[in-house]
Amino acid sequence: IAPSDDQSIALRIQCSELESKLALAESSATASDAAVKERDTKIAELTSAIEDVGAQTATAVEQRDKEIADLNAKIADLEDKLTEPDDTKAPSSGKASKSAKN
Repeated sequence: IAPSDDQSIALRIQCSELESKLALAESSATASDAAVKERDTKIAELTSAIEDVGAQTATAVEQRDKEIADLNAKIADLEDKLTEPDDTKAPSSGKASKSAKN
């Protein structure tokens, strides 16, 4: 049974509408692919920036820790100097004169 002219026209219209929808879907998919690529690029850029900041932070922390260790060593050295008996000084003039009198 051959379709009537009305059925044929209706099928052509339906086919044309489906082709339009398909073209729109393909266009949308292309735009979506471009958006996904752009998003992925931005994610990669942000990830790289985060890694850079992390590396800079680690370097700053290492530098800070080194400076703290240096300062602690200086403090310990100064504390040692303050608590050492000072045998290297010459006797004071008062002690020397008393020793000389005896």
